Amino acid sequence: MRLDPLKAADQGRSYHATIPLVGFGRLADALAANGGDVECDFAFYRDTDGRRKLKLSYRSDLVLRCERCLGPLDYRVEGENVLRLVDAAMEVADEDEDVLQVGDDGIRLHDVIEDELLLALPLIPRHTITDDCAPEALRWLKETDADAAIETQTANPFDILKKLKH
Repeated sequence: MRLDPLKAADQGRSYHATIPLVGFGRLADALAANGGDVECDFAFYRDTDGRRKLKLSYRSDLVLRCERCLGPLDYRVEGENVLRLVDAAMEVADEDEDVLQVGDDGIRLHDVIEDELLLALPLIPRHTITDDCAPEALRWLKETDADAAIETQTANPFDILKKLKH
């Protein structure tokens, strides 16, 4: 849905949307499964200083890929943000504000929510408790860590210095 947010703010409009996650192309790369929906609320308004703003909130249950075990990781994402709506051709925003620049063709609410979801993702998604990881992955990790520890103990690069005597 494309709309003119400046006009929506002048009119004090608000919207509620349920958007399927399958429609988010950029977000799909970060997901292990793209089933489900994101619930969104948009409220356009003018603040006490007359500046146009968008208050948005979102919530969804995502399935990410755990970077430790490469298995599925259920991740609840929810947030709220207030963006100042700035006419790209006319206004300059303050540095301390989150800004959404609006061009002549308006904005797509779908793109705004996708940006917020991408920003809400963890940098390195992984299970908080190792026991939640897939059992076969944990077994492989333990074996690999044990092999690496043995190799480290036997192949000390400073052992050769012990053999050198003056």
